[in-house]
Order: sequence, then C-alpha cells, then structure tokens
Amino acid sequence: MKIEKSLKQKNDKIKNHFLQVLIINAQQKRQLKVIQIRNNYKFMKAQLFNWHLALMRKYRMNEICHFVKNKYRRKLQNKVIKLLIDYSQERQYKRKKLIKADNYYNNRILNKSFKALRINEKQSKQEFLEKRKMIDEKDQQLVNNQKELQKKLMADAFHSSKLMLKSFLNWKKYIFYQDKQDFYFSYKQNIDNCIIKQQELQSEQVKINKNTVSKSEYCIMLEYKIQFYQKHQDQLTNFQKEILKKEICQLKQLL
Repeated sequence: MKIEKSLKQKNDKIKNHFLQVLIINAQQKRQLKVIQIRNNYKFMKAQLFNWHLALMRKYRMNEICHFVKNKYRRKLQNKVIKLLIDYSQERQYKRKKLIKADNYYNNRILNKSFKALRINEKQSKQEFLEKRKMIDEKDQQLVNNQKELQKKLMADAFHSSKLMLKSFLNWKKYIFYQDKQDFYFSYKQNIDNCIIKQQELQSEQVKINKNTVSKSEYCIMLEYKIQFYQKHQDQLTNFQKEILKKEICQLKQLL
C-alpha cells in the first residue's frame, strides 16, 4: 500500500509539472498571436491609408483633367501633373523608408522576444529535469531502504527459525534422554527383582548342581545385559557404563 501511494504521489507530481509546462507554452503562444494580430492591424491600416490616397488622387486627377481640357491650359496641366507625380513619388519614397524602419524595429523586438522565450524554455526544461532527477533519486533511496528492511526481516526470521529448531532439537534430545533413563531404571528394577527371586530360589535349591542346568536365569540375565551393553554402548553415559560393568561382574561372581 505504501508503494502504491508513493507511486500515485509521483504520478500526480509529474502530471502537475507537465500541466505547468503546457500552461507556460500556451501563454507564450498567446503572446505570439497577440503580436501577430498587432502587426497585421498595422499592415491593414497602412494599406487602407494607401487606398484612400489612391482614391483622392483619382478624384483630383479627374478634376484636373476636366479643368485642363481647355486648350489654353494644357501647359499648366502638364506642369501640375508633373508636380503631383513628383510629390507622390517623394511621399511614397518617404513612406517606404518609414515602413522599412518600422519593420526593422518590429523585427528586432520579435527576435528579442523569441530569444527570451527560448531562454525561458531552456531554463524551464533544465529545472524540470533537475526536479525529475531529484524525484528519481528519492525513489531509488526508498527502494533501497525497503530492500534493506526486507533483508533484515528475512535475517531475523531465519535467526528465529534457527533458534526454534535448536530449542526443538534440544527438547527432543531431552525427551530421548529421559526415555533412555526411564528404560535403564526400569531395566535395573527388573534385574534387582530377578536377583531377589534367584536368591530365594538359591536358598531353596542349594542342592541342585550347576552343571546339570543348561541355562539358569542368571546366565540369561547376564547374556541379556551383555547384549544390551554391546548394542547401546555409544548411547550410554560413562556413569551408566560403569553401573552395567559392576552388575555384570556381580552376576559373574554369583555364577
């Protein structure tokens, strides 16, 4: 859940950054459109002014033609026409100069504005990339911390499982040791009871010869003890081994 929340927060941050960049680009495009509209308005205004001047010239020329239709005023008409042509040419020349100057000034302003926009775009891109790098570094740190925590938890779980296994094995060994001790003490009690019974039988049957008997109870017990000692020699403790040796020696002496 924490990972999903962090991913959602990252996606939201990235979306907000992209939206800010898009808003800035839209504002820049609007500014450029406004500049284009202003230039178009000036151009249309100049064209309307020229059109109005052309109409006025036509009107004046018609009046002059009507005025200079007389034969006596043709010279004046020619002079006036020349003057008008010269005046119009001078005005057109001056107007062209002004238009060129205006265009040059406007082009300089546009170039400066474009340069400023490019610089701002580069700065915004650099800031966005730096922020993205910071976010990626934070994400990597979080992932590394999570991996370290997982490793620690796995190590703790493995250690606790080892301790549980050790305790279980110790408990099993303890139970096995107790079972062996119970078996040994029960076996010892059986031997003691058998010895007591044999002593009673010996007191009653003193006259019976040992050679005639094939296998007495003492021999059986001795063989059983020797077999038990040989089988469980590795599992018995030193104390138990000494007790068994003593009992075997006692039985041999009795025989």
